[in-house]
Amino acid sequence: MTTRVPQAGLSVFLNAIDLLVAFVLVLGGWNATNSHPAIGYACITLGPVLLYLSSGMWTKDRWKLIIRAAFYAGAFLFIGGGAAVLIGNQALPLGGRWVVYLGILALFVTFLLSLFHYWLVKRENPV
Repeated sequence: MTTRVPQAGLSVFLNAIDLLVAFVLVLGGWNATNSHPAIGYACITLGPVLLYLSSGMWTKDRWKLIIRAAFYAGAFLFIGGGAAVLIGNQALPLGGRWVVYLGILALFVTFLLSLFHYWLVKRENPV
């Protein structure tokens, strides 16, 4: 019973992160439809998909938790790689780089917390 309280608190925290990320995906996708419609609509679609995968925290569906962790790992790799290219080409101003670093760190921490939550679920239900 001692793992239920941290697991529930972690689930609420990760759900709040998912809501924020889904909101940013939908708004960013809507903005991107002006220049790249396919990418914009793909981002708009990924928002509700992320919220659907987020329901795995309460239903204990392991496949949802694994795909959700892979979603954040992919976002970390793609955004981190893109930022590395932009910083390497000095396309980002020196003053604004800390925001990029903070965003990449937040994605990585979210990925690690997702893996930790999956481990808690797997430890509770070993089937």
